[in-house]
Amino acid sequence: MKWETDLVKDIRYHDYRDDLDWNGGEFLDIHNRPIDVRHPDTGQSQTMSVCNIENLKHQFNRVRNSCKCILEIGVDCNGTPTEMTSTSTFLRYKRQDTFYFGVDLDDKSYLNNPNKNIYTLQHDSSDIEYIMNFIRSKGIIEIDFLFIDGWHSINQVMKEWEYTNWISKSGVIGFHDTSIHPGPHAFVKYLNRSKWEVLENTCSDYKNDWGIGFAWKK
Repeated sequence: MKWETDLVKDIRYHDYRDDLDWNGGEFLDIHNRPIDVRHPDTGQSQTMSVCNIENLKHQFNRVRNSCKCILEIGVDCNGTPTEMTSTSTFLRYKRQDTFYFGVDLDDKSYLNNPNKNIYTLQHDSSDIEYIMNFIRSKGIIEIDFLFIDGWHSINQVMKEWEYTNWISKSGVIGFHDTSIHPGPHAFVKYLNRSKWEVLENTCSDYKNDWGIGFAWKK
């Protein structure tokens, strides 16, 4: 698998811990702290902080003008344009000719809009062949922005890293929850810095933040 050439070590425990989405801070060096991020205006709990959104926008804007394909694993949007989610951010700021593909186990088809090149797939992100065949059916052969925010276990993030086989030369990979979940936390920490530029957590100054990280090829 591709992680074997992109990580400096095997981050697995080779036991039940590799499939945990959440470990309560028991494993790795993740702080065991409560997370409660709220919308700055409404006070409503949310999964992405202002810092997360601003950093996602910043990294996406680096490739926006040349971006032909966004692949998001874990679609977090209930159809409200003003929601502070990664999905809403991509759909709000992408060019109309940029393809958006969202993969989720839940039905997100209410977002589908072929006229704006927006497609969702209710499918397991581990089925790389199925997802990539669908993407290729739309004439897309590379991914310009990959956002990993599905099941947060070590094993699952390792599987989803396979999508970087199709990342474009200037493409960006984003990881949500790098400060609190085992898979994204360990993966960005041990990415090979000789091959990848890595930002482990661009919101590390905020203690009650899920964390968001990014990587791109050197």
